Amino acid sequence: MRRYINRFLQLWLIFAVLAVSIIIFTFETFFDMDGWEVLSYRDMSYLSLPLAVYLLGFTLVLAMLFTIGFIIIERIRMRKIEQSLRALNQGRYNDKVLEKIVAQAKPVYITKQLDSLILQLREKLTLMSRKVLSSNEEKLMLEEETKEEILEKERHRIARELHDSVSQQLFASSMMLSALNQQTENIPDAIQKQLQTIESITNESQLEMRALLLHLRPVKLNEKTLKQGIEQLLKELSTKVNMAIVYEIEDVSLPVSVEDNLFRVIQELLSNVLRHSKASEVEVYLKKTGQQIQLRIIDDGVGFDMKNQKSGNYGLQNIRERINGLGGHVKLISFKQQGTSVEIIIPISIGG
Repeated sequence: MRRYINRFLQLWLIFAVLAVSIIIFTFETFFDMDGWEVLSYRDMSYLSLPLAVYLLGFTLVLAMLFTIGFIIIERIRMRKIEQSLRALNQGRYNDKVLEKIVAQAKPVYITKQLDSLILQLREKLTLMSRKVLSSNEEKLMLEEETKEEILEKERHRIARELHDSVSQQLFASSMMLSALNQQTENIPDAIQKQLQTIESITNESQLEMRALLLHLRPVKLNEKTLKQGIEQLLKELSTKVNMAIVYEIEDVSLPVSVEDNLFRVIQELLSNVLRHSKASEVEVYLKKTGQQIQLRIIDDGVGFDMKNQKSGNYGLQNIRERINGLGGHVKLISFKQQGTSVEIIIPISIGG
């Protein structure tokens, strides 16, 4: 308020001095009269006041009008500044208030300097916001990569310990039991049956362990093709299990993400065969037929009743989710004591 009063007094003083100067100059120059006498002249008008009083009153009103106009203009400008700063503070960099400044070739929304400063501040905040978002995205990606690396290392560590300890011990036990069961002389029939049962359980435990190791330490494609990766996986598996593995893998070219998902699906299916099927043979086929990629895995194991949803689950939930994500579908056929067939179809438009 004091600022406005000072402004009003300044304007009044300027207008009063200017008005007095003009009166004195005009009368002394053009009418050859004493200007000060004119200002002090009293006529017969209302209250008979000198002209100077009326002049001061007029300048007073004029200064007041100018001050009010100044206040109104300043308030409007302050409101515009407040709206602009609020928009910037709230991150609304495309707010209509700011767009009014941007839209003008020569910014005069508030003042030329303020418009320019607000636009510069907007550009800096926009750039900073983009950098922060980019930094956060990179941080999240690094965190995810770090978590994945830690998880992968931990899985490899557990797999290595299981392989070096439990798996080796199971293998040794299986060999000892097999040798013992071959020495049937002087061993009662009841004990022979128990030894055979123990050997069978040990063999099943070995299969379960190998399936678990396949989960924990999956073979990666890395720089290999899908065909090379699958064949390597099957060859390594054939050296560790007492099961015939027949396969026919075509060299199909797919996007990296599709190949990775399909490779993990094959690992999951083979793991299920090891854990549940008790099969003596498993067949793996991968080929391209027309506009589709077809994967089939068939075993001659114990199968299951497909009407029983619990047994029919067969660990396929994960697989269905992966394949559905690729736009494909999974077809499962199984009968008790007749084995299981899993067929996976991926559209060529998705698969490559």
